[in-house]
Amino acid sequence: MAQAAKKTEPTLDDLRKEMDVLKADIHALTQTLKGVGEAKGSEISDNMRNKVHQLQARATEGAEKAAEKAEDTYHKTEDKVRENPAAAMGIAAAAGFVVGLLANRK
Repeated sequence: MAQAAKKTEPTLDDLRKEMDVLKADIHALTQTLKGVGEAKGSEISDNMRNKVHQLQARATEGAEKAAEKAEDTYHKTEDKVRENPAAAMGIAAAAGFVVGLLANRK
């Protein structure tokens, strides 16, 4: 007849060893997750920094284009006023009249 294998109960020393192994595994896992989190955080930070630089460049470019357009419009208006000073005075007077009417409305 075959003998049944005896099951032995773990000793307190065996449980302590298992707990130490488990603690070491948890510590290693925590360190790994910390490293992954730091790497991911650094990657996100770099991406955000790049996006900010791109947006700043686009905003600067847009502001420069707007300034150029405003200056161009100013010069065109100045040329038109020099070509037709009477018409410019009439338009300015009419615009002032309209603004005055709107400002005095109650």
